[in-house]
Amino acid sequence: MKVNKIILLILGLAFLVDMQKTNAQDALFSQFYNNPVYSNPAFTGVHTGRFRVVAAFKDQWNAVNNTTFRTSNINFDMRSKLGRADYLTYGFSGTNDQTGNANLTYNAAGLNIGYMKQLSGNRFRKTSQYLTGGINLTMGQIFTKPDRLWFSNQFNAQSVSVDKSIDSGEDLLNSTNFFPNFSAGMLYYGVNGNNSFYFGAAAHHLNRPNISLYQSGESRRYSRYTIQAGGQIEVSNTTQLLPAVIFNSQGPSMAISGGLNFRYSNRDWREVAIRMGSYLSMAKDVNSGTYMPWLNAAFVMELENVFFGVSYDISMSSLSVPTDSRGAFEITVGYIKAGKYKARLKCPKL
Repeated sequence: MKVNKIILLILGLAFLVDMQKTNAQDALFSQFYNNPVYSNPAFTGVHTGRFRVVAAFKDQWNAVNNTTFRTSNINFDMRSKLGRADYLTYGFSGTNDQTGNANLTYNAAGLNIGYMKQLSGNRFRKTSQYLTGGINLTMGQIFTKPDRLWFSNQFNAQSVSVDKSIDSGEDLLNSTNFFPNFSAGMLYYGVNGNNSFYFGAAAHHLNRPNISLYQSGESRRYSRYTIQAGGQIEVSNTTQLLPAVIFNSQGPSMAISGGLNFRYSNRDWREVAIRMGSYLSMAKDVNSGTYMPWLNAAFVMELENVFFGVSYDISMSSLSVPTDSRGAFEITVGYIKAGKYKARLKCPKL
């Protein structure tokens, strides 16, 4: 077990010290349906209230030599009416991602802006269709702690140990310069009573910023492409099914997740609901070309305008060995400020 952990740790260090040639991958959330703006800026303003605030936190693989793999994200979004049924959407977002023994940290903050165009329907009809577009503009920076790393020329073969008093010969920086990020997405959705569907696509890091931590290095971040779909199927007055699927591709990496949430509500004016579900996910191993599966189990509680979601990823691949079968723990908390009845927008249940 310890040997496997050491091997994985060495591989992680090799990734960090070869940043001049390596392109970082984005962190992904398992509860993508609870934090939709993170996956696609076209979801900005797509909710029934006046504004929405969502905070998400993910902690994973902490069994690997007590190494940190944590991601936090917060999103705020709202909309303003344009004309009779169209909307200008806007908000802001912030992300913090920490990885590895060298505490490789990515911080980003910026704005979301978009437009919602009603294709059919009005507030007096059960059926409505919307086409939305959104963009995300952020400024980011990457930090690390080079003193926590060691390099090949610091390895003493005679004592079979690392001697950090030897010059590493590397010009690794503590941080990058601030760099811009540009993302864009589209979303189409339809609502018919208590049934709905949606389909969206987004492209992230379209400008491929330079994220190298070397003095004169260049490492362009891969663009990430996202496709997702889902909806709500009413089974009874109190019961709904919420299927969803999401696909992400970034450079040589690919991941797909799909599953179903079961939702039960009291259908009262102060609505209380619970959601339970399971999602099967697969990620591509870029070295072998095979796919590593894991199972996500989720529980969500809705209390009027507040929701709280908790989920856990269970690895079903060889990755469970170095991680002691510990997966990813994720929490999502959200608040949607109720809007006036006449101003409410018909939106899909995510």
